[in-house]
Amino acid sequence: MKFMTNERPVKNKLHKVNILGVLIYTDDDTLINVEINTNYSESIKLRNLSYYASIYEESIKDITNRKIKTIQININHNDKSKKLKKIFHIWEDTLREKYTDYFCIIDINVDRYKELWYDKNIKGNKEHIYLVMLGANAKELEKLSKVDKYVKEVSDKVFIFNADGTYTKTISRDDEMKLLGKLEGYDNGYDNGYDKGVIKVAKNLLNMAMPVKKIEKATGLSKKEILKLKKND
Repeated sequence: MKFMTNERPVKNKLHKVNILGVLIYTDDDTLINVEINTNYSESIKLRNLSYYASIYEESIKDITNRKIKTIQININHNDKSKKLKKIFHIWEDTLREKYTDYFCIIDINVDRYKELWYDKNIKGNKEHIYLVMLGANAKELEKLSKVDKYVKEVSDKVFIFNADGTYTKTISRDDEMKLLGKLEGYDNGYDNGYDKGVIKVAKNLLNMAMPVKKIEKATGLSKKEILKLKKND
């Protein structure tokens, strides 16, 4: 398999950059996106679907020469469902006929795997231990590492990463880019000018009585930011 760039192309300057979790291309022409979601909700489902749509669109550009199957695997925490995993296809409603074989989204309930591992004694299954590992705390990870060498390898790397001190606080993509710009000595005048330009566009659209949802889509601003501009006017 081949690890692909996980940064999605931006169609215009008003769209923010989207970074996928992991994007893999296999030798049997399958494109796999893996996302890890710390909180599973309706908004997360819609975001994951938008990611899937972007890789699906990319996969069919060259469909005349080859057919690429696209799969998205969502590894979910805080999923209240009792199912270990759900597999989604596009079906015809009554006959259960697939619309296409090239669409597949798989939801993995990490908490449920972990619950069954400790309560129902499903230990020994390699598939289970690697999924349980993704939801384990430090002590649990230490115990699991005694069962499997690959878990130990991951556990050791996590320990080194956490003890490093370099990544003591996560930051947003925008803040990261600004920080990198300052470290490289770049002027942030462009960012400031760009922000002012977007705000000006949003104000013009408000004056034209355009709906807030459409302004969100056109500018990339949040509903809260747009309503604040409306209030200040």
